[in-house]
Amino acid sequence: MRFLCLVLASLLVVGCAPNFAVSPHFDMSKTYTLGVLPPTAASELDSTDLGGLYDYANMTLMQTGHFSVLERSRIDAILKEQTFGASGLTNPSSAISVGKLLQADAIALTNVISVKPDSFFAAQGNRNAYDVELFVKILSCTTGEILYSSQGQGTGQNGRLEALQMALSQAIYGITHNKGGHQ
Repeated sequence: MRFLCLVLASLLVVGCAPNFAVSPHFDMSKTYTLGVLPPTAASELDSTDLGGLYDYANMTLMQTGHFSVLERSRIDAILKEQTFGASGLTNPSSAISVGKLLQADAIALTNVISVKPDSFFAAQGNRNAYDVELFVKILSCTTGEILYSSQGQGTGQNGRLEALQMALSQAIYGITHNKGGHQ
C-alpha cells in the first residue's frame, strides 16, 4: 500500500509539471478575440471525444479572462466555406488564414499526439484509464507569431475525454496562472 501511494504521488507531481513558452509580445493585460479551431489527432479518436475537447478548450480559454472566444458555429461555417480539411488545420499558415477570415486577433490550435490506455491503472483493473499527450499553440493572426506554445499530459481514470481535459488544462497552465508575457 505504501508503494502504491508513493507511485501515485510521483505521478501527480510529474503530471503537474507545466511545459510551455510565452512570447514576449503576448500581452496578458489585453483581451484577444480568439478563434479556437477543432482539435486534430494523430491517432483515431471518436467525434464525441474531440467535440468534448473542443467545447472544453473554448470554455477554459474563455475563463482565463484573456480571450473573447468566437462562436463555434461561426468557425465551422468558415471552415466549411473554405473547404479546409482537418489535416490542413495543423498548418499554421492555413490556421492564420482562417483567423483572418474570422477577424480574430489570434487562433488556437490543439493537436492530440497520443491517447493510450494507462498500463498502471489497467493492471489494477481499471480499463477506463487513459494517458494523453497534446500540444496547444496560440498564433497571432496579425504577425503570424506564436504567442503561446505548450505541451500537456493527462491521465483520466474515467475515460479518454477526462484525460484529454486534464492534458489541456495542463497545457494552458501558463495562461491560466498568468505566467510570462507582459502584464
